[in-house]
Amino acid sequence: MKQNASRLLNIEVGTFKVKGHELELALDRNKFLYDDLKEISSIKKDEDYFLQTKSITEKNGKVILAYKIPDHYHCLKDVKFENKAIRASLAKEIMNQDILNESIYHVSLNPKNIWYYPMNHIKYAYRATDLMPFSNEHDLLTQYKALLLNVLTGAPYEALLDRPEQANQKNDVLLEQIIKAKSVSELKLSMIGIEDFVSYQEWQNQGKKNKQAKKKLWYTVGTVTIIAVLLIGLVHKKDERRYNALMNSKNAEITQVRYVDQIKTALNKKKFKTAEGLMVKAGYSKQKIANQFMKHHAWQYVLNNEPSMLEKVIEAIYQKGDKKDILTLAMPNNSKSSLKTQLKLEKAMINYNQTTLANQMAFVSNSKILLRMGEAFLNNNDSNDAQNIVEKLKNNGNKAEGRYLAALIDVQNKKNDVNNAQNNLNNANGIDGSKDQNKGNEVNQAQTDLNSAKSAFKDSQTKLDKAKKALDKG
Repeated sequence: MKQNASRLLNIEVGTFKVKGHELELALDRNKFLYDDLKEISSIKKDEDYFLQTKSITEKNGKVILAYKIPDHYHCLKDVKFENKAIRASLAKEIMNQDILNESIYHVSLNPKNIWYYPMNHIKYAYRATDLMPFSNEHDLLTQYKALLLNVLTGAPYEALLDRPEQANQKNDVLLEQIIKAKSVSELKLSMIGIEDFVSYQEWQNQGKKNKQAKKKLWYTVGTVTIIAVLLIGLVHKKDERRYNALMNSKNAEITQVRYVDQIKTALNKKKFKTAEGLMVKAGYSKQKIANQFMKHHAWQYVLNNEPSMLEKVIEAIYQKGDKKDILTLAMPNNSKSSLKTQLKLEKAMINYNQTTLANQMAFVSNSKILLRMGEAFLNNNDSNDAQNIVEKLKNNGNKAEGRYLAALIDVQNKKNDVNNAQNNLNNANGIDGSKDQNKGNEVNQAQTDLNSAKSAFKDSQTKLDKAKKALDKG
C-alpha cells in the first residue's frame, strides 16, 4: 500500500498536495462567496468524521486549506490493496456515518477526499459551507453507490457515477443489490448484510466464497436470519453465540434505516414536528436529532433537543446574516440558567439594550460573546463601551480578539475622520470668494486634511485585515 508520501490527489473542486501527514488544498479566491475569511471558520472546528483543519489562509488570490492526517491513516483511493473484509467493513461504516445526510456541510465522496484506518475508521478532508465551492452534479444516492462500488471492487469512482454497472461485470449478487438500490436507506440495509456475510466467511477461514450460499443468503434482507441460523448449525457454540450477538446488534441499525427516507422528506418539507417524531421512533439520540435540525436551520428544534448547542446556533445565524432570527428563540425550561442568561444577552445585542449589555459586561468571560458585544456597541456608535470590551478581552488573555475589536474601532474612527474632512472641504468650497480672500488657502488645507484622513483610513483597514487573519488562525 502507498504511504502518505508526496503526491497529488484530484477532487471535484481542486487538487490536494500530500506530504507526509500534511494535506493542503489551494482554491481560487473568486470561487468563494464570503466577505470575511472568518465566515468560513466553522470548518476549523474538530469533528469526529473530519480531518483536523489546521489553518485557513488567503494568499496571492488563493484560499489555502491545510489539514492534518492522523497517524496510520491512508487515502481511501488505496483501499483496493486491503482484503475484502476490511473493504466491506469500511463500506458499511461509510453508510453508518451517512455524512451527506448527517453533516451540515457539503462533503465530497470522492475517495481521494476520504481517509481511513482499518477496520472502520473513516474521516473526510474537504467540507464546504454554502460560501465555499462544492459540486452538486450528482444526487446523494448516485454518489453513495459509486463510492461503495469503488471501495468493494476498485473500479474508478468517477466512471461509476455515470455507469455503476461497470463494477459488476461478473454479475455478483451482492454488488447487484447496491446497483439496484432505490434509496439511501436501502443501501444501508444492503451494506449491513454484505459486511456480515464477509465477516462470517472470515470467521470460518474460508479461502473462497460459497456462491450458492451467497445467492440464497442475500436474495432478500428478510432471509438473512433464516439462512444465518442454518449456517450457525455448522459451527461450534462459541461461534454461534458470537454470530447471534452480531445479528442482534443490527436490529437497532435496521430500525433506523427504515425511517431514513421518511425523516428526510419531512425535513425537506420543513415539517419539523413530524421529523422529530420519526427520529425518536428511529431511536436517534438527542444529539443526532439536533444535528439533523442544525443542517436544516431549524434553530428552535436544535435547542429543544440539545440546549448546549446554543453557541453553535448563534454562530450559524450570524454567518447566514439573519441575526433577527435570534429574537425568535427560546431556551427549554430544563436548560442551564447560564444558557438562558446567554440567550437574553444575545437578544439584548440585537435589540441594542445598552443598559443590559453594560450591566452584564463584568460577568461575561466567553471571548466569542464578548466580541459580539463589542461589535454591538460599535455598531451603535458606543466606542467607549466597545473599548472597555477590548480591555477585558486583553486582560482575559484573548489578545487576538482584543486586537481585532480594537482594529474595528480604529477603522470606524478613521472613517469618521474622513467624513468630517469631506464636510470641511465642502464647506470651504462653499465659501464666497468675493467676500473671503482666504478661500483658496482654506480649500487647499481642507483638501490636504482629507487626503491625510483617507490615507490613515486605508492604513487602519490594512491593520484590520491583519487582525482578522490572526483571529482566524486562532
